[in-house]
Amino acid sequence: MSDPTMSWQYFGSSTGFLRHFPGIHWNYETDHFDCRTRFWYIEAATCSKDIVILIDNSGSMTGMRNTIARLAVNTILETFSNNDFINIFSFNKTTKALVPCFPRDLLVQHRENKTCPEGMCNQAIMLLTDNVPDNLTQVFEKYNWFENRTRIPVRIFTYLIGIEVTNAREMQQMACQNRGYYVHIKSLEEVRSQVLKYISVIARPLVLQATEHPLTWTHTFVDITVSIYITT
Repeated sequence: MSDPTMSWQYFGSSTGFLRHFPGIHWNYETDHFDCRTRFWYIEAATCSKDIVILIDNSGSMTGMRNTIARLAVNTILETFSNNDFINIFSFNKTTKALVPCFPRDLLVQHRENKTCPEGMCNQAIMLLTDNVPDNLTQVFEKYNWFENRTRIPVRIFTYLIGIEVTNAREMQQMACQNRGYYVHIKSLEEVRSQVLKYISVIARPLVLQATEHPLTWTHTFVDITVSIYITT
């Protein structure tokens, strides 16, 4: 649209639309802009979330693997908002909470205290490691599979770190059996694209388990890329 007083609208595959005001000519290449990576889209699509991030701190996670894992955690944190509840735990032989005020049973407490609407809790565990020691089916059966596996309250997202890895199949099954998603991050360049894949998965069930998508208010957003385009 050439008239600057008019808005530019984009209708995507999601329910809703994107509107820019004032209107501009849209001549960006497809891979230069993706509204799904903007925080306002993520916040509206996923709603409030309860997230526990587990990062492997064992000896095999040194060097580049540790660098990749840290960048992945930072990228994940960038997708969260003030409406989300998060804690990070590093683990080796013992587990250490980044925020010690909330040391245990975070997800269970939120569900029991009903801090989210009935049936609308959006909870997940994100695991970043280069290996899992064994099949963890029994753990999930006890703590996350209820009512004959028809209710799985916590999603599991697994991030396998490094080029040479083991037990990839177990990591994949862990995510698939718990309504999550599995990715293999081999290099720093892959971190952002792989991390953001969790968004569409965690947002998908909201429209399936309720008659209406929860209403979410986000902060005012000014896109710096558009501002640069207009001034030049």
